[in-house]
Amino acid sequence: MNFYPINTPIPERLQTDEFLLVPLTPAHLELDYAALMSNKKMLRLWSGSSWPTDKFKLNENLDDLEWHWDEHQKRIAFTFTVLSPTEDTCLGCVYIKSFAEILANNNEWKTTVSDYDALVRFWVAQPTFNYGLDKMLLDALRQWFASDWAFTHVYWHTPINNQQQITLFQANGLEELGHIHLSDRGGEHLIFQ
Repeated sequence: MNFYPINTPIPERLQTDEFLLVPLTPAHLELDYAALMSNKKMLRLWSGSSWPTDKFKLNENLDDLEWHWDEHQKRIAFTFTVLSPTEDTCLGCVYIKSFAEILANNNEWKTTVSDYDALVRFWVAQPTFNYGLDKMLLDALRQWFASDWAFTHVYWHTPINNQQQITLFQANGLEELGHIHLSDRGGEHLIFQ
């Protein structure tokens, strides 16, 4: 199954006045690790798991970044880091996966999706909530997906206990489509479109 049309270039950059989005690579190791470790509590809620643990090591993060970068290059999934405009601080991360692949292991979901349907989730650093970076990122991503990407549809997901992100999606006109169990992402999630 092709997740993204093989002859279509992958958008590699989204820049606004507030942030820069570029593919997450091992070169972002230090910035990414600093953001993860300073946002552990929020990330555990967002991920629906104990990740990152208090003992999460830099080399473990390197393994994660190498895995994400490999997936990106093979068009299996796309992961982007959200950087400050000066590129000296990681403000969050965006993960784009194949919805069809995720549904292949989930018989309870009743919606039919195409090969080129994306399932997206993202997080932003806790301090940036104060100036609405999560809304700015969501708005920019929606426009970017509509103008620069070749996905048929884009769906969004978040754990059912992540009220902050659920409220963000609802307040910005995304429609809740229902629940889905994602065991590798912490259990029950809500899907929006």
